[in-house]
Amino acid sequence: MLYLFIGLLQHVTFRIYFKHIHVTNLKYIPYNKPVVIACNHPGAFMDPCLIGSMLHKPIYYTARGDLFKNPVASWFLTALHIKPVFRLEEGFENLSKNFKTIEMLSAILKKNGIVLIFSEGMSSLDRRLHPLRKGTAKIFMQIALENDLDIQLYASGMTYTHKKNFRKSVICSISKPLFLKDYLSDFTAHQQHAYRTFSKELAHRIAENFVVVNHPECDELVDQQINYYCNSEKLPPLPIVIHNGKKLALLQNVSNRINNLFKQDTPKFEQLQKNTNTYERALVENQISDYGLANKPLTSSQILRLIAALPFSIPGFYFWGLPYLIAKKIADTKVTRIDFYDSVLMTSLAFIFAIHVILNQILLSVFIGWWSFLIWLIAPVLGEFAFWTYDAIIHHQQVLKAQKCPTKGAIFNLRQKVHDF
Repeated sequence: MLYLFIGLLQHVTFRIYFKHIHVTNLKYIPYNKPVVIACNHPGAFMDPCLIGSMLHKPIYYTARGDLFKNPVASWFLTALHIKPVFRLEEGFENLSKNFKTIEMLSAILKKNGIVLIFSEGMSSLDRRLHPLRKGTAKIFMQIALENDLDIQLYASGMTYTHKKNFRKSVICSISKPLFLKDYLSDFTAHQQHAYRTFSKELAHRIAENFVVVNHPECDELVDQQINYYCNSEKLPPLPIVIHNGKKLALLQNVSNRINNLFKQDTPKFEQLQKNTNTYERALVENQISDYGLANKPLTSSQILRLIAALPFSIPGFYFWGLPYLIAKKIADTKVTRIDFYDSVLMTSLAFIFAIHVILNQILLSVFIGWWSFLIWLIAPVLGEFAFWTYDAIIHHQQVLKAQKCPTKGAIFNLRQKVHDF
């Protein structure tokens, strides 16, 4: 029950929190087979929630064992379908507890369930795939062999367009399946060789499904270029969930070009860095944004639509805007690691919205009647109106500010130089 309630909250919250959710190859995942999804891990505990919200079936997760030390936390995590995996870092004496976890995962997969694992064993915002731990190969090959299961493993990649930004976009891409039965003969003959072969192929497939930056020196430049491309794209507000791989291919092209430039032509890479820094300084000095420079003011018809949406947006802001402001305050004051910021903000928003609903429903029931709960059925739609209005107002403000900049033409030429590198 808790899993379903939290899942519903997250499903709604993600469509408020993200401007667009780009999904690729979700059709590959069957619901009548034992399935394992192995994913990179850039977004802390937002990653499993996102993947879970996109599938039409409850899924089970794994998490590091030390999170289960507290009995209350253990009950809560278990209720959310999370199973502990103990690593050597949690103490050698705890490794034997993994036998129980393997039994639980076996029972799930025997019933054609879906298990999600983060094979890096850590969360990191940098756009790199860290060395995979052996756990993915070890656990699921053993389960497949001992239970004669035809387990299908899908490599998945998560890419967030910005590291810390409300109303950003996210891309989730899924590979074609790896069939564990193809590796079992090698596994029975030479386990270590099977682990290495399988992990190498898995790492390759995960890396194909997200934006990879090979060198730390390229991090900032790739993030800046992704920002420029996102600011230039013209996507309608609906649908929020977009089922194609265009966005991923575009951003992978950006990162690959910068990776290759860094490796093959250092002078050109340094020149691009210099031009980008010059452009960024010009934006700051003139107090304008790249978004404002890249876009046009709202047309008359768009302004009329914005005005027409306001009656729906005002209650939407009350339902969602107020919880968001409280959640943002919590994240701003409590989060010290940037890789946890969005996870805390999104989760806080979901729970505060739930409390907001309960308190307001009590008041509405007293003054209007029990039937007033029907208003919450349209609250997500009103929330979408509210944040579409929010996006449109921010768009108009930033564009008008850029239009009034006396050196707009020169700064735009700088933008063209770095955007079309």
